[in-house]
Amino acid sequence: MILSAALGNLSAQSARSSKFGIGTLENAFQAEAEQFLMSRPEIGEELQSHPTASGGITDITFRNIPLELKAEPSRLVTLDDCKKYFDQTASYSIGLGKKVGLLAVFETSSKSSPHGVVEDDMQISTHQLNNSAIAIVTIIIRGGYPVPSSYSKR
Repeated sequence: MILSAALGNLSAQSARSSKFGIGTLENAFQAEAEQFLMSRPEIGEELQSHPTASGGITDITFRNIPLELKAEPSRLVTLDDCKKYFDQTASYSIGLGKKVGLLAVFETSSKSSPHGVVEDDMQISTHQLNNSAIAIVTIIIRGGYPVPSSYSKR
């Protein structure tokens, strides 16, 4: 829950401040997310970058719970679109001996209108991987918003 709350905060900051511009790429997002999470006192040094699990390399772990980071710089994504990353996230969770994993999808497509409230971009799902049920906490972090006054200038 600590990591979920922090990612929700990052998502809200992104929506409020236009923190990330149109087309921001995954490596820039990963660096920003890692720095943001490490600066939080409740997370700090317990965050690990790129540990191995299930023969792969995770993006980030916190208390051995994987956080998989993905980016979509060119199109609007939905929570349903994020399901294509569930097998990877669940595999890392199982490899680390956990029944939960986090997935943060960073979306910075060009927007012509506000997308919606941050809470609608968060979901907890159960993902079945062979005989194991893994909880996947998904959070979409959106960027690419113009300043609100631009909506009335069309």
